[in-house]
Amino acid sequence: LGSGTFGSTYRMRKKDGIDELRYAVKFIDDRDSELPQSKLAMEARLLAKLDHPHTVRYFDSFWHTVKARDEDEEDKSQFIIVMELLSGGSLELKIITPPQPPSAAATWVQQVASGLAYMHSLNLQHRDLKPANVMLDSTGRAKIIDFGLACVSSASRSRTKTKVGTNAYMSPEKIAEKRYGPADDVWAVGCILAELLLGR
Repeated sequence: LGSGTFGSTYRMRKKDGIDELRYAVKFIDDRDSELPQSKLAMEARLLAKLDHPHTVRYFDSFWHTVKARDEDEEDKSQFIIVMELLSGGSLELKIITPPQPPSAAATWVQQVASGLAYMHSLNLQHRDLKPANVMLDSTGRAKIIDFGLACVSSASRSRTKTKVGTNAYMSPEKIAEKRYGPADDVWAVGCILAELLLGR
């Protein structure tokens, strides 16, 4: 399905009697990741907190050991996150010419803003919101995905100077490496709306 900030995500299916269940499964190789094992599971912990129509649904997460094929190689550990499969593609695919009708763009952005407001109410900042990190389900409903750079803020630490994310969607404060807070995510929503309306 694609690669995110940390790891790659694949479409998988599971037979359950006569039904076939489909999931999006993210694999994070601890040897390829820049994060220590203690932080690799952070995305799963954040996902487990979320229960909103416009954030991706979390099912499970666990560590898996991949045995080495050769004697001179080492076993490797992977952290696996199981989520709902969103089959409608990303908003990145909706940035086209001619551009989207204003009503369609407004609907998607309102849904993203709703999910984002819910995250902020839990003191969570996404920090890498962009069209590629918003997926549509089979009904066309927008959902926020990829929480690899998300962080938890608190009253005593509501603003950070860490410059992470995608440059084109960063707020001026983040670009200048000044302190920023949840409003950085709101700036990214505005960028998404502009791209949908302009078709570029």
